[in-house]
Amino acid sequence: SEDGKTAVISELLCETDFVAKGEDFQAFATALSEKIAGLDVTNGAAADLPAEVADVTGLIAKLGENMGVGRFAKVSTDGVLGIYVHTNKKLASIVELTGGGDEALAKDIAMHVAAMNPTCITSDELPQDVLEKEKALYMKQAMDEGKPENIAEKIVTGRLNKFYSEVCLVNQ
Repeated sequence: SEDGKTAVISELLCETDFVAKGEDFQAFATALSEKIAGLDVTNGAAADLPAEVADVTGLIAKLGENMGVGRFAKVSTDGVLGIYVHTNKKLASIVELTGGGDEALAKDIAMHVAAMNPTCITSDELPQDVLEKEKALYMKQAMDEGKPENIAEKIVTGRLNKFYSEVCLVNQ
């Protein structure tokens, strides 16, 4: 936003880079984020938006390629927002700093978050099926190494903590 207190990341999906780099696609993506900024939403997908906001039929007709609105996130703050959009425009992050800091620091942190490309913020946000799959894999590995079950469980805990540090922004 003009005052730097609201930022939106939106995902507009298409099939080719040729279309994604086009002026019409880029303009639609910008307009999509501006429309989301005016809504009372924080995050979600196309289904969480009013139909007229997520409607890409006109753009599809004009460009002749299948497209759709994907996910979005909106952050509003009284603090400072740092925004980073990678040059390929396929990776972006927003960082909110409260209690001090400046825009340059917030942008640097946002750049590091994008480079890390976390799956989630905390391990609580990981889907249960993903966790169960990882636990089963680590348990099998430990048992295949001939470890007793009580030791294998400790090994699984250690490997899960390493997994969290690789996929979560904050390791609990």
